Amino acid sequence: MAPPRSDSTAHDFWALAERFLHFAQRESGCPVIICNDRGTIVKATVKARVGTQHAGAERILRGEVAEAAVTAEEAAANPLIKEGHNCPILVDGKAVGTFGIAGPLEVVRPVARMAALVLAVWLSDLGRQRALQEGTGTLFADLDGLAARTEGAGREAVEQARAVKGAAQLAAARLDETGQLVTSVVLLARQSRILAINASVEATRLGEQGRAFSVVAKEMLSLAEDAGGAAATVQKVLSEIHEAVRGVGQSAERTARVSGDQLEAVSQMAHAIDGLRAAVQALVAQFGDATISQLER
Repeated sequence: MAPPRSDSTAHDFWALAERFLHFAQRESGCPVIICNDRGTIVKATVKARVGTQHAGAERILRGEVAEAAVTAEEAAANPLIKEGHNCPILVDGKAVGTFGIAGPLEVVRPVARMAALVLAVWLSDLGRQRALQEGTGTLFADLDGLAARTEGAGREAVEQARAVKGAAQLAAARLDETGQLVTSVVLLARQSRILAINASVEATRLGEQGRAFSVVAKEMLSLAEDAGGAAATVQKVLSEIHEAVRGVGQSAERTARVSGDQLEAVSQMAHAIDGLRAAVQALVAQFGDATISQLER
């Protein structure tokens, strides 16, 4: 039979067709056959007929007749044929196989038509279910890959952000320690300046004898002022660096928070994907379960 688009679809259809065949025979008490798109009998209640060609099915599939019937008179004239009716299994307007049942025409004609219609609907639905399954299989693979890559990137971003934040905190601590040292230098410079001024005053009082001390005092004052100015510059630069480091730490914290939100979104997406996968599997399984339960009533 042509319509099944995959081996699994064809296998599932013929498995259902086998059950349907026995169901139709059980309910009608008449021999039943199902032919493929070449007119070959694939399923039959009389197993010896499987694999043989059916003339009526071949005529239907060649488009010579819409349906094929064998009348009681024709059957009486030819012992090789039996009274019965054969109908096409139509999918999208094309005959893809036939269903035949032997028996009085007034009884089996409507049965054959209904059975062919049921098989056509099953085949179409089965094809759609399998197409859905195959299509969503590709979708799930893409979504799973996206989730995995996003989760990996998110976790890496979180770890990197935490590492950056930790480094920023450590750098801030080192800056604070350095700032304290510079503050000590500033205090010492102020004390040295005071001492230098006092020494200069005392040297002036000593007159000629204090001239040498006066020179030293001036140098001490100059050094103290230079040290104070340099320390003040260092303090300013340290403050600027501290602000920059604080900004890096805050940015890393925001990144970690955003990445955490991203990981939460990935988790929700993965949960939704699992839900969709389960729904599709249930939908596909439902077709087989529903049809089988109908045949087993």
